[in-house]
Amino acid sequence: MRILILVAALAVAPAAATPTSSEQEFAPLRGANNPYIHRPKADEFAVEATVDVIDLNTATIDQLQTLPGIGPKKAEAIIALRTRKPFVRVTQLLSVKGIGPRTLQKLKPRLQVAPPAPPAG
Repeated sequence: MRILILVAALAVAPAAATPTSSEQEFAPLRGANNPYIHRPKADEFAVEATVDVIDLNTATIDQLQTLPGIGPKKAEAIIALRTRKPFVRVTQLLSVKGIGPRTLQKLKPRLQVAPPAPPAG
């Protein structure tokens, strides 16, 4: 009895309508053909171009804290390291606790080490 009711219900249910050609035009587009997906232009990638470059040997604590991933403790550690011996390369930041290779890669575009001033004489 149950089988007959299910079969009868399936027989009475309307078939799914097939889309017409006009409905197919408005189907969501995928990939490169979708005009609603934002694709940034080359100009939009130049976000970091206007950021100031900071010299590790002359930067203040406040300037160092503007760098990504550098808070008050790391800024103080950087200044403590440079008071013992001025930086010669940016890669020397790896000596600071909490600064690893990934953090250094983020910081490199925003850092520089100016050549030492010639001795007065």
